[in-house]
Amino acid sequence: GLGNARDGDRIGHYREALKLAEEIENKDLQAQALIGLGNVCAASRDNTTALDYFNEALSLVKPGSEFYQKAEEGRDRTQSFLSQRGAGTSSLPSSSSNGQGQKRSYSHVDDSAERDSSSSSQSSLSHGERRSDHQNRAALELAKKSGNKELQAQALIGLGNARDGDRIGHYREALKLAEEIGNKGLQAQALIGLGNARDGNDKEHYRAAFELAKKIGSKELQAQALIGLGNARDGAHNYRVALKLAEEIKNKDLQAQALIGLGNARDGDRIGHYREALKLAEEIKDKDLQAQALIGLGNACAGRRNNQDALTYFEDALSRVNPGSELYKKAEVGRSRAEYFLPVESMKANSQGSSATPSSSKDDPLLQDMQVHLTHQVTQATQDVRAQVLQETADPLQDMQVIREKEITPCHTETPAHADNL
Repeated sequence: GLGNARDGDRIGHYREALKLAEEIENKDLQAQALIGLGNVCAASRDNTTALDYFNEALSLVKPGSEFYQKAEEGRDRTQSFLSQRGAGTSSLPSSSSNGQGQKRSYSHVDDSAERDSSSSSQSSLSHGERRSDHQNRAALELAKKSGNKELQAQALIGLGNARDGDRIGHYREALKLAEEIGNKGLQAQALIGLGNARDGNDKEHYRAAFELAKKIGSKELQAQALIGLGNARDGAHNYRVALKLAEEIKNKDLQAQALIGLGNARDGDRIGHYREALKLAEEIKDKDLQAQALIGLGNACAGRRNNQDALTYFEDALSRVNPGSELYKKAEVGRSRAEYFLPVESMKANSQGSSATPSSSKDDPLLQDMQVHLTHQVTQATQDVRAQVLQETADPLQDMQVIREKEITPCHTETPAHADNL
């Protein structure tokens, strides 16, 4: 009861209750304590550990009983989140299994707040299941009427992530509410949102979010905060640590984001990073991440003056996102840039090839005219693209802006790789 009422050390209450219930061999009480622990883990988005608790609870009680149904609801909800994020799920319990033989882990448990299925955070939803702006606004109004500050904070974070109205205002209000109720997970989410919204203190927000995430043991939020720091040009090492954390929790979404960040930061094998990110993004069917990886590959190829392959990557990216979106525009610019340089490359190659012949242009007016025309074309193409590059990079902070966010999101756009072409 103390755990459910969020009175004091919730995790400690559930653990002590479980210990006592095991001593008296009361399986119903054991299941209740395990369900409580599962709900707290799910609230901190440690769904793998939550699933273990719910499965253990299911192994202790009879199918069809009240506690079996509650544990089953928790298990199904958690499995849904895990499958949407591309993470592995634990197997279902067999009828012969028992709770005593299963290993329990408390390392990633958040003791801040329990959430049932009707109040799962916006940040726990997959890209395809994000609440609409209308749903977030409706949820906010209902939460205000009921006085539920936790739900108000969740709805405000959802509105900020959806870029609905005053993003910075939404995140700040959510942070204030989360601090009032002592919910460190929601505080971290709001801080990451503020970092993404570029309110002028990006790095400070991400660092504060990272420290909060460490306190509650949320590797997912830690990885998100580190990716944010990488996007804010705080060093490629942030992406490397984020990648390791994402691999530990088998979160393919965050793995792809970290890999794209490493590629953009030109850390190690850029092409390899982008290709691996593309593979992961395709596995979780995230077209925005797919497009970011393809744009990265296009930029890397353009930087090597391989504009034919660059053009292929940019066109592939265009086919995967909606026309008019920010990613579509970036891919479109990349395609136009590659198309500019393809004829220039061809003319340059032809010019180099013809230089092997002993003929001299000094005595041939026609050759002189061709050389002047070629020089003019190359110069004009270079000037056009230079102007376009300057326009693109006029606001570097805006260029670094995370494309799509889910509590956080992906990576800053690098300094244009095509600058080498100039």
